[in-house]
Amino acid sequence: MRRRFRRLDLGFGSELCLENLIPGDRYNIHFGSHAPEQFGLVQLDIESPCPSHSRPPPAVPTWEAPSGHADAKRVSSLAGPKGPTARELIPKMPIQAEVGFEVAGERIDAESVPIYQGGAPECGPWVYNGFESVQVNADSYGCDLFGDAPGNCPTIAVDPTNRDRIVVAWRHFTDPRRAAWAYTHDAGRTWTYAGTFDNGAWLSLPIVVADHLGDFHCHCVDQQLYGTLLTSFDGGISWPRKSDSLYGDLPWVTTDLPNGIGKGNIYQMAIFDQFARFVDGGASMRDYRRLPESMRQGTMTIGINGDVFVVGSGLVTRSISAKDGSLDLLFTPAALAPMELGYAQTANSGGLVGRAWIVSDNSGEAHQGTIYLLSPGGPANGVSFSKSTDNRQTWSIPRRLDVNGCSYCAWFGMMSIAPRGRIVVAGNDLATGCTDPRYCFAMYFVSSEDGGATWTSPIQVTPSFDNRLGNLGHYNQMVSDDAGANIAYAARFT
Repeated sequence: MRRRFRRLDLGFGSELCLENLIPGDRYNIHFGSHAPEQFGLVQLDIESPCPSHSRPPPAVPTWEAPSGHADAKRVSSLAGPKGPTARELIPKMPIQAEVGFEVAGERIDAESVPIYQGGAPECGPWVYNGFESVQVNADSYGCDLFGDAPGNCPTIAVDPTNRDRIVVAWRHFTDPRRAAWAYTHDAGRTWTYAGTFDNGAWLSLPIVVADHLGDFHCHCVDQQLYGTLLTSFDGGISWPRKSDSLYGDLPWVTTDLPNGIGKGNIYQMAIFDQFARFVDGGASMRDYRRLPESMRQGTMTIGINGDVFVVGSGLVTRSISAKDGSLDLLFTPAALAPMELGYAQTANSGGLVGRAWIVSDNSGEAHQGTIYLLSPGGPANGVSFSKSTDNRQTWSIPRRLDVNGCSYCAWFGMMSIAPRGRIVVAGNDLATGCTDPRYCFAMYFVSSEDGGATWTSPIQVTPSFDNRLGNLGHYNQMVSDDAGANIAYAARFT
């Protein structure tokens, strides 16, 4: 006898509704996917299907900045199924279904299809206070992809020659690790989730940047922490060029200014005191050198005259020779930053407090040449801001920017600067709207138009989320333009 069947793996207390069921078919439902011997098998003969939850393709949404926040812009979110254990599945998230036939007890012609528990899935976009978050690792409906790995540590790059072209890269938090990416050519209204780099090879911590030509580059590390630099010439669709790159954990990458002697240079740093540069647009690594001190959890910026500033581990250093490929890499002695730059475990249940950020004002406006620092959080400073007008020789007294004044509650603080000099700071802080307020967070942002002298009031730009749902990694990233800011972040909205 040939009998059509479906098999589902569900968690305790799951509500089940199946789409497009065929009356008379048999459905085998397994509770508990990792220890099936501990659970029972329930067989259901379906007499009539559940109501359909099929959805038409979504229209491209219209979007306007919220009242009083003309500098607002769309933000892009990163999410994924919470984990592989069926008992951890969240209602309305996709679960596995195997469809096939059974002949004399033997299954044949099996295939996988998406089935949802609890009815239709929750799908983006998510709008809060007029700010729209669009999930980038999603299907064409904006919903979680069946079987996709949880993602974290996202980075974002915007093509300076065509700001409609954006790439987001992130880490698949699985074993083995993978590095994945998505791209958009319509300024983030719609996204294509392209998959994993290098045919699914073990890669982690992708850092994506864009150069003055509009080419995208993505640095990843393998299981032994050896680096690879991948390059895309078509707006993030394909990555045909692969070059050896810097060794080391928690890397960071930046590109030089589009109109200086270092035009086309790519700079890399990693926590084992490593620094490297490419002077040929990413084709081959020119040289590398140890930084003056261990400078982990940091970032880099390019000063108005092309000097490279590096921050990390509460220290700041500068190279005046990195921009010139004919000169050796040299750095000034590392100087103390004016604040702790974030290593403490805070409210981020699965990772670090964030990265220390350094940006240079190259706007040609009143504050050109000023260097800005941001602590991402931590018990000593929270999210704090400081600036130097003399090439890091002296710094202003740090100013707290986090929302609630609760240092351990603020994390993933990040900073970027627009071409005309507007500074934007965003980060996670306490919010309301979750089941347990102790673990309830959301992203907020503030901005300054006068070199950090005054700041707007904080505004919540994402829905609240429970920080225990999934591992959110070690950092998010933001890129500003004169219209607003693009943010790549990891969160789970339920």
